[in-house]
Amino acid sequence: MKLYKEHTYWKKYLPFLPKKYQDNYVEPEELFWNWETTKVHYDFKYSESNSVNVILLHGAGGNGRILSLLGNTLFENGINYFAPDNLGYGLTQINKKDFDYNDWVNMINDFTNFILEKHKKPVVLFGMSVGGMLAYQVAAKNKKVRGLIATTLIDPRNEETMIHISKNKFLGKYGLKLIKSFASILDSLRLPVKWVCKIDLMSRNPTLSKIFIKDKLSGGTKLSMKFLRTFSDYKPEVSFNEFDLCPILLVHPEKDDWTPFNLSERIFNQLKAEKEAYLLSECGHAPIEEPGIFEMEKHIVEFINKKIIPVANKIGFKKQLSPKYRQ
Repeated sequence: MKLYKEHTYWKKYLPFLPKKYQDNYVEPEELFWNWETTKVHYDFKYSESNSVNVILLHGAGGNGRILSLLGNTLFENGINYFAPDNLGYGLTQINKKDFDYNDWVNMINDFTNFILEKHKKPVVLFGMSVGGMLAYQVAAKNKKVRGLIATTLIDPRNEETMIHISKNKFLGKYGLKLIKSFASILDSLRLPVKWVCKIDLMSRNPTLSKIFIKDKLSGGTKLSMKFLRTFSDYKPEVSFNEFDLCPILLVHPEKDDWTPFNLSERIFNQLKAEKEAYLLSECGHAPIEEPGIFEMEKHIVEFINKKIIPVANKIGFKKQLSPKYRQ
């Protein structure tokens, strides 16, 4: 089984990060976890003395190794992280070729239970892009997640949202209706991600967006029409206006041209849970620009210090985080 240490493409992303992130980056450990007939690859950094485990969830243009570039700074702040490659992405080896979005939710739910049972520490889900809604859906299903962090919260069941995030208006408004009407014929059809969504808006930097598009383990992958169909009509187990299972932090990129703030705001405003939201200055969809990326680190560490560490203390973990905010 191949590991990221045998690949070099992911290193193309490093030069786009702030210099301090580049200089301090240390490659994570890598393992495979067996889920049904699939071998799920995940990156991680873990110290027994740290009180909290964060699971990083990528979206349509990412994978666990890309998120580890940001996870590294969490570990510097005393936070363990785990970054799985979801089905169809990264180095995860799938035997179930007809997986759908329900499998994404179920796999991450089971992975969350795996981390909970193995380490006996509070778990926070941190989702980027559509990984933000995935984090919400898993938290609603799992009921044991102690915190939820997202860069976006978009509801694919909303037609306006689908029109906005799809490659074009026709696909968002009519394409999915056709896919649902002719599911038996179209479900097995697989198309490049760049044909169905605006992966070119992954970053404000066109060069970086092209790197995502060409990455066969990320934005260059293909997804089935079955996956897109089930993604667009997935119903969370807890509705937004009833969700009070854990505190929520929304750190939304200020200049996100793919999923603008108003799409996330309509979901965020409905949430019943204790919540807080911040806009990340100068950041596009992938929040790597300064100063927003440093703001994101600060908000996340403060959120975990205030909302999650007290829970960890109650179950016997007394260590407090020592934030290393990069100004």
